[in-house]
Amino acid sequence: MNSKYNSVWLFCLILLFTVLQNWWIGFYEDDYAYGALCYAREAKHTALSLGSLLDYLVWHYQHWGGRVLYFFFEISAMQLGMKGFMLVQSLVYAGAIFCGLHTLRLLLGGTKRYDALLLIGLLACLLLFRKALYVGGLYWASASVAYVWPLLPLFAGIVLCYQAALQGQNFTLPRTALLILCFFAAGFSQEQIGLAALVFLPAFALCLPRVALRGLWWPLGCAMGAAALGYGILFCAPGNFARLGGGIAWAEAFAHIPENTVGILERIFNAPSGSVWALGLLVLLLCRRQAAVLYALPLLAMAGTASAVMYISPDMNARMFFPIAFCLSLLTALALPLLLQAGRVRPALAYGIACVALCIGLAVYGSTVWYGYFKNYPTIEANYHNWLAAGAQAVPPQSIVYYRLPVPEAAHRELGFHESPGTAAWMKAFYNLPQSTTIILQPSPYQ
Repeated sequence: MNSKYNSVWLFCLILLFTVLQNWWIGFYEDDYAYGALCYAREAKHTALSLGSLLDYLVWHYQHWGGRVLYFFFEISAMQLGMKGFMLVQSLVYAGAIFCGLHTLRLLLGGTKRYDALLLIGLLACLLLFRKALYVGGLYWASASVAYVWPLLPLFAGIVLCYQAALQGQNFTLPRTALLILCFFAAGFSQEQIGLAALVFLPAFALCLPRVALRGLWWPLGCAMGAAALGYGILFCAPGNFARLGGGIAWAEAFAHIPENTVGILERIFNAPSGSVWALGLLVLLLCRRQAAVLYALPLLAMAGTASAVMYISPDMNARMFFPIAFCLSLLTALALPLLLQAGRVRPALAYGIACVALCIGLAVYGSTVWYGYFKNYPTIEANYHNWLAAGAQAVPPQSIVYYRLPVPEAAHRELGFHESPGTAAWMKAFYNLPQSTTIILQPSPYQ
């Protein structure tokens, strides 16, 4: 099969996987605030235009934080409606997975021989994350745009680097421009991924043979400068310092390094995927003499960098582990092809192990995550359309019904689950309802 068509069917399979993951997801909590342009300020509806959106993002940058580029993407995508937003997210996440898979293919010599094995292994790992990484990360739009969406430009840039070094694809002007754009977008995203982008490039230069890097120093230097520029814009936002108040408590952070290390490792490996990652890393250690392992070390450096950021974070939210989990899943997916390439396992055994892992992943994910979102979706859709219709009325209603979700744990802080007055105010602003509107909580008719 032609390599181009092989890549097309791979992407289509991945897209099907991500569409099925995101099809039953709704908006939660902060999503309403960003959609109404009122997060961190007065909860009131603002008519969306390019001018009002840019005005809000400038305010956000000055008073709250520097993650404005991807909030621009989030708010813009939300104009497509709930289902439209999730389709955009499916495309972005599929693109990130495809670029990660293509990176692994390049590490293995560019052959398509291992594509199916890589795909099965990677999807199995991506289905075995802790539930909190889905609920508070991938399936919460305001978290996903910061912690998941930037993985697409990051790994697109990584693919360009490995193509140039391992396949001799020259950095033409368009490819160099794309490389710079990718690393700028990764740097100007979120603190962990921005730092990971900065760490990848020097790690890449250290791990690749000098002959492979000949003629690449100028494009790589430009990419490093773009990532640094993006990260500088992100980090130096006045809103970051206004929100931090007294700044980072470095002494306290250093004093708690031992217990924080235990906490970080526990949260990473205390998951269905934790034992799989541990086995994958062990295989990489056993296969350390193979060139692919050395070339993959920049991915491990990115995972380590993303973990290190949590030492100075005021809390270890589940969403912060998503970039780490993604990188570890890529490294783990590399394990079986390496063993196969080295002749240490037979193809039937390698594919058998991968398929068993995928079946376990489907069973665990389906029972603990997917089922809850599937059960909730008719209620989510009913609330969405009822509230949209109410907000479109010339004379808004004095009260509106909100149906409680049948499986509240399959939602990020659902209204009525935490009884959050902030969420209620943001929802009213998002749907263009007066703040005086009374919300009547009722059990869902869609049990």
